[in-house]
Amino acid sequence: MADYTTPELLRKPLDRIILQLKGRLSQFGVPSQLLEQAMDAPDLSHIDGAYKLLSYFDAIDSPLEDDSRLTKFGSFVCHLPLSLELCRLLMTGAYMVQDNAGGRSWPLLLNVVVLVAVLAVPDLFVMPSFYHAQSAKTYMNEMKKNLQAKLKMDGGLWSEPLAIWRFYMKTMSQQSLRGKRNMNGMFHKLSISFRRYQTLNFLISDLCARLMALSKGGAGEFGQFLDAKTITMLRKLDGYASSQRVDKELLQFARDTVSGKQQEERILRFLIVQNYGDHLIGSTRSKPGKFADDDLDDTDRVDLKLEKRDAISCFSLSNKEKAELFNQLAAGANPLDELAAFACEKQTVSIYSYKSPKNQGANEDRSDSTCEVSKDDVSRMSFPVSLIYYVRGEKFPVNLGMRLNPDEQELAFKFRVSTSNSSALTWQQQKDNVKATTGNRSLFSLPVRPVTVTKGTVEPKLLAVYVDRLFTGDETRMFCSNCTLLPPNCVGYYPIMLLVTAPRGANIQLHMDAVAGEILTVKVGGQDAIFPRKMALRVEALATINALRAALSNALNATVGARRVCASDLLALSDDLISVTKESKAKANRCQWQRLAMNKADRAALAEGETPARFPELYLA
Repeated sequence: MADYTTPELLRKPLDRIILQLKGRLSQFGVPSQLLEQAMDAPDLSHIDGAYKLLSYFDAIDSPLEDDSRLTKFGSFVCHLPLSLELCRLLMTGAYMVQDNAGGRSWPLLLNVVVLVAVLAVPDLFVMPSFYHAQSAKTYMNEMKKNLQAKLKMDGGLWSEPLAIWRFYMKTMSQQSLRGKRNMNGMFHKLSISFRRYQTLNFLISDLCARLMALSKGGAGEFGQFLDAKTITMLRKLDGYASSQRVDKELLQFARDTVSGKQQEERILRFLIVQNYGDHLIGSTRSKPGKFADDDLDDTDRVDLKLEKRDAISCFSLSNKEKAELFNQLAAGANPLDELAAFACEKQTVSIYSYKSPKNQGANEDRSDSTCEVSKDDVSRMSFPVSLIYYVRGEKFPVNLGMRLNPDEQELAFKFRVSTSNSSALTWQQQKDNVKATTGNRSLFSLPVRPVTVTKGTVEPKLLAVYVDRLFTGDETRMFCSNCTLLPPNCVGYYPIMLLVTAPRGANIQLHMDAVAGEILTVKVGGQDAIFPRKMALRVEALATINALRAALSNALNATVGARRVCASDLLALSDDLISVTKESKAKANRCQWQRLAMNKADRAALAEGETPARFPELYLA
């Protein structure tokens, strides 16, 4: 063991060290010279890459060390213990209003603070360990409880961070005004780590304190950052996060958020996708397995294979004992409501389950009817089939165990998943087609129900953004987590998001009919979005897109008195009824490719130290 802990200069990312030095010690020289004089100097061979990263996020105004200056966003980052992406999301949330007329801004900021903290802390769920389980049956029961908790918390959102955000707000909305609520039992039932939940609360409290400190003084760089009401509500959220105290106003805010009165979930989903627009992955659905002579067509089926020795032992069980063995896969108290049948042939066991339980009382579908992701677009398989794939993970065996007699040793069987009538999701990064893995214990890794595609149409592609990623050594595979699905039923979501997030200098091409005022294809860099037949994006939507781009730029530049990010603009762009026409009048002989150019920054303003807009205005060249 080392005699001393690793110095902070060697633990912190080099880009954050550079920002701190530029923000606080710039009068003593450039960062590279200061770091060379440190007792424990970090490796400076990657300092050029650190400057390029900071310049890409507009934390500094130039990738060159001698010419670079700290921007407003860079100064904001120096005050927070977050990644550059999360700082950008938080700063955007601080400059949001409900509509063009102004409206209350603090509810949006409070929701963004909670969301940012959720994205920054480790996964709250405690995963069972097969090697520490007392028996195969115990492990299966723990995995069942874990999957039930994740499905219940997700509730059809198809977003891992939004599920935790909604759980946090729901927990706050159920808090008593008279005192603390004991949540240990609920955490145990939902497989949530109490320590990690405490870490989430600590970070929320810390972010509230730091945001309030930024606004103190009034004459500083962020003197008009927050208004008095927002500071008051941040103080109340800080009180809840640190000691579980709520008053009537904070409690009503939590209840309004859970009820979805202001469509907070849609707003936060849009912000996540916009903030992580370059972290886009797309999926293809595999073809489901085909089974001959199957008279249970309206059920979900999965085939499990056994080794020859295990097959002989398993098939020798009585029908009652086999039912007891496979009933472990059911979620509810009555397995007959979920499991339709099971069949044994040679070394294969076929499990049949109803697509939805017969009796929805104990296992009722808890998906939110107001959710942007509907079951018509993407639907999960029944719980028994999902559980098998959840336990299987990265092709691990599925172990089922039982005791024929209480005083006998457990009889365990090792099954391997053979095939199913489900469709597996294969994820790839949109930019470079790098294969992506969403984690073997993620809901995004589970198979889904196949979709029926009519002749002449293309199967809709599922798109999602991730927050965290880890590449293999040869960069041929990527492990990503904290995924959020783009609404599949919103045709204009992806092309609009490409236009909203297009950075400076991006090559943007539109295939459009200028006479009809309709855009049929959007191409930004190496990504393109093609509208289905008879559908197109209205050219008028470019005005709202430009207004949002300008507001996002103003937010990151902390521009005082400028137009703020309006939640109403976000909601309008995420609604096909407003931005997309379903009866396109475009004609093939009139359609042409048009380049979408961007306004260039004013050189005089840049010379005076003004930061160029991150999202310049778009116009038809």
